[in-house]
Amino acid sequence: MKTNPDSLDCDRTSPNGTRSVRAIAGHASPPHKVRHRLKPWLFCGLCVALPSPAAQMTDSFAARPKATNATATFSGDSTSAGLEPGETPGMHGGNRNHTIWAEWAAPANGWVTIDTLGTTFTKPVLAVYVGTQLSSLAPVARGFEDDSGPNPAMVRFPATTGTAYAIVVDGERNTSSGDGPAQVNVKFTAAELPDSVVGTDSFSRRGALVGTHALGVCENRPFVRDSYELRTIGEAKRTGCWSWTAPGDGAVVIDTFGSACDTALAVLRGETLANLVRTAFNEDAAGTTNSEVRFTARRGEVFQIVVDGEHSNEASEGNIVLNVNQARTEPHPDLTVYKATEIEIFARQGAVYQLLVSRDLIHWEEWGEPFVGEDQPVRFFDSSRAHGYRFFQAEIR
Repeated sequence: MKTNPDSLDCDRTSPNGTRSVRAIAGHASPPHKVRHRLKPWLFCGLCVALPSPAAQMTDSFAARPKATNATATFSGDSTSAGLEPGETPGMHGGNRNHTIWAEWAAPANGWVTIDTLGTTFTKPVLAVYVGTQLSSLAPVARGFEDDSGPNPAMVRFPATTGTAYAIVVDGERNTSSGDGPAQVNVKFTAAELPDSVVGTDSFSRRGALVGTHALGVCENRPFVRDSYELRTIGEAKRTGCWSWTAPGDGAVVIDTFGSACDTALAVLRGETLANLVRTAFNEDAAGTTNSEVRFTARRGEVFQIVVDGEHSNEASEGNIVLNVNQARTEPHPDLTVYKATEIEIFARQGAVYQLLVSRDLIHWEEWGEPFVGEDQPVRFFDSSRAHGYRFFQAEIR
């Protein structure tokens, strides 16, 4: 039975507002007047949804549109935009100071790419932050249009599920060509990544990294030289700060691979600026401008991690990715069955001895009380051997 292509009922609307079409079969000619002419984008027997318009970016940080999908698009016009209380000229890397805002929250852990493809004005600037107040935003990433362009400004960084990222667009040029219709595109890919912790410019508010595998992100251009700035890190004096507590014993590798600038990386021990002691330092690793350090950590040890630009130039300013990985050292299975072990040393007459114990032959600590030798063997029993592999040595005081 043939269906006349003009015999369509287009008056059905689904609960979500999608218009649909339905063929009326069994007629060689229209049985009644056609109620709607068939459009080129309508196909017989299918429901076709029109694409939803992009969320409109606003000149107000508080009224910014929000999205949580893996793919999102925002659009707006910065022609009449300006700065609001809490924003300062050049704060986001642009000179036009016509800023419009949006917000995207990550649906899972993974990598996100944000760009300005579709923006009509020249040399847009894109900046991403975390925070709920303009006065306390922490920079995550910043992108500029490539000078060889026209290419969109773009950033890519590891995102954490549920974290809301504030996105702002400005113009690099302070002319009428530096504002106008703008578009921001978000594309997210889920991945098995740890939560990414944003580093800060303040040692007292440094980000806390957790676990054997940890990620840090920050953008160091807005950072300024503070009075506490460590002279032995880098020359840029735009340091991002984190802390990390070792969850177990084992070798640690910390690097800045994936960063978009020339970095200097330092790992320090100490809880206050006055007593920081450097544990490891590196500038250029494996022939790159990124950094890598290796050392051994014990469970519960706290390390302060500082990343700076290696030099005082533009190449040392930009987006930073920090990777922390620890290979846990487990007790040897053949040793955990022993509940105690016997240690014997020959102690000379009058000499004062102190036993030292270690799990890795690097870090030693005192075990028991000092004792005076009497020219005879002295035996000790270690009842904690079951908790891990332990080494002993006697030190003469």
